[in-house]
Parts: sequence; C-alpha cells; structure tokens
Amino acid sequence: MDNILIIKNSEYKVEKLWKEHKKDKNVDSNGDKFPYPITNKTIWSNKKDVIERLVLIHTYLDMKKKYEKYDEPKDCLICGEKDVSTKRYIYKKVIWEDGLKHYVESHNIEPTNEFKKFIFNYDNIDRLIKNKKNIGLTLNRITKKNKEYVMIDKNKLLILDALMIHGGVTKKYINDNSMVYSEHAGLLDFEQHVLSKILVSGKTTRIDEGDSDIFMPMVMEEMLEYEYIFHTHPPTPKIGGRAKDGILYEFPSISDIYHFIDHYNDGKTLGSLVISAEGLYNIRKTDIENKKIKIDEDKLYKKYNRTFNNIQNEAIKKYGTNFNNAKFYRNIAQDTTYIDTLNSAISEFNLIIDFYPRKQDENGNWYIDTVFLVFYDK
Repeated sequence: MDNILIIKNSEYKVEKLWKEHKKDKNVDSNGDKFPYPITNKTIWSNKKDVIERLVLIHTYLDMKKKYEKYDEPKDCLICGEKDVSTKRYIYKKVIWEDGLKHYVESHNIEPTNEFKKFIFNYDNIDRLIKNKKNIGLTLNRITKKNKEYVMIDKNKLLILDALMIHGGVTKKYINDNSMVYSEHAGLLDFEQHVLSKILVSGKTTRIDEGDSDIFMPMVMEEMLEYEYIFHTHPPTPKIGGRAKDGILYEFPSISDIYHFIDHYNDGKTLGSLVISAEGLYNIRKTDIENKKIKIDEDKLYKKYNRTFNNIQNEAIKKYGTNFNNAKFYRNIAQDTTYIDTLNSAISEFNLIIDFYPRKQDENGNWYIDTVFLVFYDK
C-alpha cells in the first residue's frame, strides 16, 4: 500500500491518505511522503468491482462504527467537490478514507494491488459479505450477487505472456515438412483465491482449413472441470502483424465464444482468457446466475462476425497497417472504443468480454498487471 503508520506500537498500512497540499512535507512512520492525487487517464481493470466492493465494505463498517469521524470533512483535492472525505476506516490494520470511492469513481484513481487484494479476498471481508445477517436489508441489492474473486498476479501473467510470444514471432513448430506458428492453451488452477498452477496442453497440433500457418488447440476434456481456461493469440509474425489481412485487434473469435458457451453450460467454466499483444481478454457470462446460456447461435454468429469485421475495418482506417510497437502499445492497444462496440453487440446474449490493457513499467516494458476474476460455485 502507499504508506505505513505506527499507532500505539502497532503498524498500520495506509491506502490513499492524501497530503493536504502539493507542498506538504509530512511523512509517514517510514519517512515516506504521502501521495497527492491527480486524475488518472490510464485504463485499469476491475474498476466497477472495486467501487462495488468499497460500497459494500463501507456500509458494513459504518454499521459497526469501525471508523474515525473527521471534525472537518475534506473537499476533493482534484475537482473541489465538498465533503468527499468525512471519516477514515480502520480495519484489520488497514487505514483508508471514505473519500476513496469518490477518487476511484470520479477521477479514475487506481488503488494499489495490495489494497485490491485486501478488499477482494480478505477472509473476514468474504465472511461478512456471505453473512446476510451481518449486512442487513440495506445491502440486499448488492449481496444477492455473492461474488468472490481470484487473483492472477503479474508474475503469473508473464508466464502466459511467454507462451503467447513463443507461439509467434517466428515459425518454429514443425508440421510435416513445413514450419508453423502455434497457439497455446491450458487450464488455470486456484488455491486460496490465488493462481497456483498453470496446466499447459500438449494437444496443439490441429490445423484449420484455410489457415495452414498455425497450430490450433485441440479439445481437452479436463477443461470442463476448471473454472478458468486460457489460450493465446500469438503475434504472427509481429505485433499487429495481421492488420494487413484485416485484423488489427486480436479479439476472441466467434469460435472462442462458442467454445466458452459450451464449457460454461456443460462444465464448471466461468471464464475463458485470451492472451494477446494488446492485453488480456476474458469471455464470461454477464450475470452470475447458474442458468445455462441459451442463445440463437445463428443470430450470434451473424451479429458477432458483422461487428467484428466492421470495427476491424474502422480501426485499420484510423491507425493504418504500418506502425511500430510504441504506437501499438501506447495508442492502439489503449483504445477501448472497439471492444466496447463489440460488447454492445453481444450484450443481448448475456455475454461480455472483459479487457485488461497492458501497462508500461519504469523500464519501458508493456505488461498485463495483476487481475482479479469473479469466482463462484455453479
């Protein structure tokens, strides 16, 4: 989290406790300065989930009076809205203000991964959410969606990234007398809300008619027993390399959508991840009710492919086919206009494709940051 405070010989972690003004030199117990908020223009994942979780936890902590009320409320340091922070919560040696919800919702400020992990997965928080007697009737609208979350941290995602990259760039897989690219696929196994195993399939020797340059994954019966499955869309031969063929964004294909629907209806699958150059996609059912997905497959096929082709053409018209990696990562991959359009097209089928765009680290590398995925019993 951002800071550390020692209070009565106990250490507390502090999230987004802002300094009062930019020149404020106050420091925490480790001598580190407190942060000052600025509007975040970078897209980040799970924003809606974070807001929902904060509302739920704040309501519970207010009911239990687990907070310290401020004598004078604080106005927003960015937009000036009055009284956005009226108290600070202290729970399980973590401190944050009620105004955090405003900064997340109105200014797109992203909490640290450690804080997100705390609110998504902390055992006591999970228990209080499950116990409707604790929460009361005021939270019925939220608690009927009894969500839990599992985490895939950055390092685990780098492993999936490595599989994606290895399957592309150069043709290194042997098919008879020729060399081909390869998608990779597999299963994700979670323990205690955290990814513990990545099981990679060796059954990636299928060649589709009309696309003899790449191996495709074959069906794995075990996939039905896992909540999350994955496969890669490798760069062939480079990032954005298929733009000249009319595909700039490596969105899930209609086959990927059908594959998810089958596994959701027949097994335990909650989501199907697609690792691509622009980031991570997660195909899932919009709601978390246990009803099977019943659709008009022909209608979905026509609408999805029509939208898919239209937005690819629009994107290529906007960005062209001749661009370097820097432009791809900074501009093309961060443009969510097209995935939003695709999601609008499939919303009537109770389907959604979550998108987690890459971020750039201090060394200039573009990576997929830690993600939290919805997890529930079917």
